Amino acid sequence: MASSNKDDILTQKQKDEDRVKIYPVKFKRLDPVHPPTSNGNDENIRFLKDILLEIKVELGTTKLTMGHVANLDIGQIVKINRGEGEPIDILVDGEIIAEGEVLVVGDQLAAKVTSIISG
Repeated sequence: MASSNKDDILTQKQKDEDRVKIYPVKFKRLDPVHPPTSNGNDENIRFLKDILLEIKVELGTTKLTMGHVANLDIGQIVKINRGEGEPIDILVDGEIIAEGEVLVVGDQLAAKVTSIISG
């Protein structure tokens, strides 16, 4: 009896599908979008200029085994893949956007941009 109930549902579904008319979709043709050509005074550009981005300055990297990481202690030195005088990476969203050098400004570290990485 359960199978006849299932057959009734399938038959009703087929009847519903037979009553539905199918038409091809027609989209209106869109004009190509061109980026604004302004001198930075455009309202949209000004809006974007106010968005805060997190900048990361990376001195260098290294790889350590889990055992070395577990045994790290105060005073230990971790060597990185950069030498003295080599440029550091300046990143936005994990992507290198510039290179620079480390400076001390007052009592804080800073990064001086020495080159821009074109994307």
